[in-house]
Amino acid sequence: MSRLAGKAAIVTGAASGIGEATAIRFAREGAQVLVSDLRQADVDRVVEAIRQDGGTAVGRVIDVAREEDRQAGIAAAKEAFGKIDILVNNAGMSSNLGGGPEQWEAGISITLSSVYWMSMAALPHLRETQGAIVNLGSCAGNTIATNVAWYCSAKAGVLGLTRSFAATYGPEGIRTNAVCPGSAETPRVAAILDAWPDQREKHNARCPMRRMGTAAEQASVVLFLASEDAAFVNGQAIFVDGGFSLSV
Repeated sequence: MSRLAGKAAIVTGAASGIGEATAIRFAREGAQVLVSDLRQADVDRVVEAIRQDGGTAVGRVIDVAREEDRQAGIAAAKEAFGKIDILVNNAGMSSNLGGGPEQWEAGISITLSSVYWMSMAALPHLRETQGAIVNLGSCAGNTIATNVAWYCSAKAGVLGLTRSFAATYGPEGIRTNAVCPGSAETPRVAAILDAWPDQREKHNARCPMRRMGTAAEQASVVLFLASEDAAFVNGQAIFVDGGFSLSV
């Protein structure tokens, strides 16, 4: 399969969970992938896994909250691949970190503001390729969750930003869409379930499909939105949650 043959992609937060699954899937579909995250060892592990699988990848440590990191990451992708076709804004803070003032400031910066600034940094290159942006939202951006006001606000903001970018830059051939996971079996979700063991049972009881999703299932929809299969899809938020949001 080669749905992304000849494409160059950046995936943030790509060293675990949905980001890692997306980077690996992109490479298997023919894309050259810049794998970015906070820790060099984690980035190197994913890059090596892609290369061992026959794909093409380079790694870069990017703290998406830092402008110098964002600009350096964009420059590294352009240097390595000669262009940028796809940006996946996956990096963000975990929703299990509480809801105090410090979490609000850090959460909004990392989970919402970084999506805007990373996209703006990539925009000149996406104009050249008429590329695509895929943002990772959440069911929490469209429903109500207690004690995590910052997370709900940030993810709601990601959806608003997605629609605004779609309307603003669609005329230039740049598509912007979002994937909104429910609960997927990722290391981040595992940490939440370790803290509140009854949450898995409660989630599964409310989800029409009676289970949690997987990172690979999220990555499949990210792939669709990044590919030419979604050439006329713009400004949309696709909920990949097994119908969980219908019951909230």
